[in-house]
Amino acid sequence: MTVRTAFIAAAALAGGIGIFHAIADVPTTPVAPGGVAVEVSTVPVELRSADPTDLRIGKLIYRGGISVVPRSDHFGGLSALKVSADGSRFVSVEDVGIWVTGALTYDENGNLAGMNDVRIAQMLDENGAQLSGKVEGDSEGLAFADPHDLKGDAFVSYENHHRVLRFDFAKDGVAAKGQAFAMPDAIKTLRSNEGLEVLATLDDGRLLAISEYGPRDDDQDSLGWAVDPKTGAATSFIVKRVLPYAMTDAALLPDGRVLTLERRFSTLTGPGAELRVFDPATFMEGATVEGTLIAELFAGVTVDNMEGVAARKTADGKTMIYIVSDDNFQRPLQRTLVMMFELAE
Repeated sequence: MTVRTAFIAAAALAGGIGIFHAIADVPTTPVAPGGVAVEVSTVPVELRSADPTDLRIGKLIYRGGISVVPRSDHFGGLSALKVSADGSRFVSVEDVGIWVTGALTYDENGNLAGMNDVRIAQMLDENGAQLSGKVEGDSEGLAFADPHDLKGDAFVSYENHHRVLRFDFAKDGVAAKGQAFAMPDAIKTLRSNEGLEVLATLDDGRLLAISEYGPRDDDQDSLGWAVDPKTGAATSFIVKRVLPYAMTDAALLPDGRVLTLERRFSTLTGPGAELRVFDPATFMEGATVEGTLIAELFAGVTVDNMEGVAARKTADGKTMIYIVSDDNFQRPLQRTLVMMFELAE
């Protein structure tokens, strides 16, 4: 059973509903300039409800978080996150082929405090037709050509019909048409619903793509590629997993290292997440690469089905890390959480 399937099964047992019914009921969303507005409210969340003053976890310091409560069935299932260099804006994707954009707000101490100006729009294929459903529209990974800002082309990975599409986001925003991006044929060996979860752009401009699991079974290590968007040349390698965690997203840190977000879930222990850092210099043909753990969110801390991660450098040189959860459209059994941490190595 995959991590996502386990979440779905647990939610169905708890609430008597199923994710597939919920997703089928999410109607397509028209593409309007900037998208369609969605009203949301936010509730502050603590890192540890038992001791709100304990803000340290691993090499991270908690800098605020929110639970996002939308007034629309269109909002949910956030699978990736990218944040602007100044932290004011974000772009995300839902796993039913929907763009989500909006603004983030902060308190007087610079801690994450809220979200507003949220808009959604259905993704478009190369012909301008809407991408929707779990076969064509299961968007999981998101990266921008500029690894440190929301600039240039946007790249989105899909994990049922395994592929990556490139969108001229700088020119057309959420109305951009997805153009095929050349990926190695090996992505076709990935299993349904267990494909390219992870996308990030490296400092040298290559697109990093990592599968959630291996092509054989859920205990197999992940497959990784670094692809030159200009030439199509690809470097293939293996990403060593820390079982039972599965890869869900990655972001480039300001110092050039790759930060990965990985999740776990069982009906006995509940959800968990870990963050590791990788040296991109190890992404060599045929190599097996291992990351260094910086934090684990598990028992006793606020956590859900964490799927998206972003990073940025503040004006005073601090590295901020954001993580977002996918609620599987199972509110209130699951939540959309956005949490921010300061990297303190």
